[in-house]
Amino acid sequence: MNSKINIFETPASWTGNFVVTSNAVNEYIADHNSISMIVAIPALSSGKSIAITGTWDFTDYDNVVFHVWSRNKAKGIYNTKDDCEYKIAFGATEFFFRIFPGFTHETIGIGSVTTFTTITITCLHNDADYLILSAMVAEKEELPLDIFDAIGSALDDLYTQKYGVGLQVVSNVTVLAGSRSITLSAPFVGRYAVIKIGSGVTEETHQIDEQTESGFTLSHLYDGPSFLFTHTAEPVYLLFPAIAGIGSSEVEINLPGYSIWGINPEPVGRGTDIDTQLDTFTNTSISVKVEGQIMKYPILIDCESRSYELLAVMSRMVRKLMDTHVLWINGKANDIDWESPAVEIAPTESFDIIPKTQYTLMVEIKEEHETRTVFPVKGPATISATPN
Repeated sequence: MNSKINIFETPASWTGNFVVTSNAVNEYIADHNSISMIVAIPALSSGKSIAITGTWDFTDYDNVVFHVWSRNKAKGIYNTKDDCEYKIAFGATEFFFRIFPGFTHETIGIGSVTTFTTITITCLHNDADYLILSAMVAEKEELPLDIFDAIGSALDDLYTQKYGVGLQVVSNVTVLAGSRSITLSAPFVGRYAVIKIGSGVTEETHQIDEQTESGFTLSHLYDGPSFLFTHTAEPVYLLFPAIAGIGSSEVEINLPGYSIWGINPEPVGRGTDIDTQLDTFTNTSISVKVEGQIMKYPILIDCESRSYELLAVMSRMVRKLMDTHVLWINGKANDIDWESPAVEIAPTESFDIIPKTQYTLMVEIKEEHETRTVFPVKGPATISATPN
C-alpha cells in the first residue's frame, strides 16, 4: 500500500534559499506525474535549505521512496552519512539521502516517523549543483496487492488521458439528493455498470443494481444506494473500474470493468537475496537490510463487458499499458512484458452471457520484505589527560 506525497508537483509551495522551478521533460518525471521539481543550488550553499508545509502522516508506512537526479553530486557508493551531499527532514527527524548516477529512486526507512507539518531539504556542500526531484511516496509492501493496485491505477490514468472524466453516455440528467434510482436512456448502461455524475465537491460514483420500471436502482457500493447531492442537467459518465482477484468475491462484478488476478510468483535466478546493503543514514544510526529476492508474477487481466465495443476500448487500454513495458509500484519502476497472446473468451452457456478478453503479463519486482537492522553511530573517540 502507498500514499502519494505530492510535494514535488507543486514547486511554488516551497520556500527558502534556492530557486525552485518545474520540469516537464518526461525522462525526468516518475510515476505518472505531469511535472517534477528542479532546484538550482549556487556555490557556497552548505547549510542552506528549502521547506514546504502541510500535514502528513507516515504512521502506517515503512519507507519513503522518491526519484532524484543531481548534475554534479551523484555517486555509486555510500558508507556513512558523510558521503551524502543532501539531507531531508520530516518534521524534526532528519535523514541523509543518497543520489546515484542517473534519474533513479532513493528509499529511506522512516522508522518511527508519524505525523509532521514540515518537510525540509538541506544542502551539505559548497559546490554549484542542480537537483531534480519527483514522485514521493510513503509505502508499506503488500504483494501482490501492490501490483494489482498499480495496474488499476495505470489503467485509470490511460483511460483519463483518452476520455477525460469518463465515457459520456448522457449529457443531461436531473436527480434529487436522497433518490435511490436514476432514469436515463443510455447505451452501454445496465446492471453492474459504474457511473459518475457531478463535479468537484458534488462528484459521486455509483453502481447500477437493478433495472426497474422507474429506472435504475443503485447498489450499496461506491457512494451508496442513494444520491448524495441534487444534480440538475448534469452529464453522466461510464467508468471502467479495476478489481483485484483477492477479495473480489466480496463485491459485485463491474460491467464493464477489469478483473486482475495472479498470486503465484516464481523466483528469478538473477542477483542475490542474501547480500546486505546500507540504505538509511541518520545523525545517530545506519540501517542495514538484506537484499530482497527478485520475483516474477504472472498477472491475468480480464476485460469484461456485455458490449464488444466497450471490450475493444478496455483492450486498447491494456495494450497501451503493456507497450510501455513499465509498471510503477510503490513509487518504483518495474519491468512488465507480454507473457502470451490475448485470449477471447466467448459465452458458452445460457447463464454465461458476459464475453471477455484475457491478457497475461509478467511483472518483475524485488520483494523488500526484510526488516532493517539499525546500528547506532558512535562519535569519534576522545582522549583526555590530567597533568601531574
